[in-house]
Amino acid sequence: MTSLVLFSQVGFAYARHDVLRDLSLQLNPGEVIVLQGCSGVGKSTLLRLAAGILRPTSGYVHIGAQRIGVVFQEPRLLPWRTALQNVMLPLLSLGMDPAQAGQKATNMLEHMGLAHFLEAVPEELSGGMKQRVSLARALAVNPELLLLDEPFVGFDPALRAEMKQYLADFLSQSRAGMMQIAHDNEDIFIKTAHIMMLGQHNVECHQKRTQI
Repeated sequence: MTSLVLFSQVGFAYARHDVLRDLSLQLNPGEVIVLQGCSGVGKSTLLRLAAGILRPTSGYVHIGAQRIGVVFQEPRLLPWRTALQNVMLPLLSLGMDPAQAGQKATNMLEHMGLAHFLEAVPEELSGGMKQRVSLARALAVNPELLLLDEPFVGFDPALRAEMKQYLADFLSQSRAGMMQIAHDNEDIFIKTAHIMMLGQHNVECHQKRTQI
């Protein structure tokens, strides 16, 4: 089985300050890893390494996934693009026909309850709405690897439950792998997830969701 992402003795430092040291992990199709730990221990850094946004200062990260969807804690949308255009961008970069990309993006935004906001630019959207646009953009490419950094920020309880079910259904049907940063156990929506508790520089403990 080809790994979606493989870390081998990975280290990472910001301005000579070590964030991660000698970290190894592997994520295969259909698996879910949830990252937890105090602020500043490197959870978001690990996610960015898995996405290929950052490069390790030691060791190596092998990314086997061809299609990756990323949702950051703070929505990163192009401010001069509409919600529809933001979701279309990764589809167009994959070579999809513009008409097909527009239809796919429209469908994804409708699933997110944003059918009436297709032409809205980010400054016209609430924080929770922008996060839903980010989720739509990440899922539109049918990712093999889904990377979520506190994806439910700004959601009310009902919307949070709806989005967790939507993501759980996607993972079940697609067999994609996922890495998720979750501050609260309530945000862990996959019962078979592997929980990795990060301490200073490395993993302190590793357990199954059913052991919590």
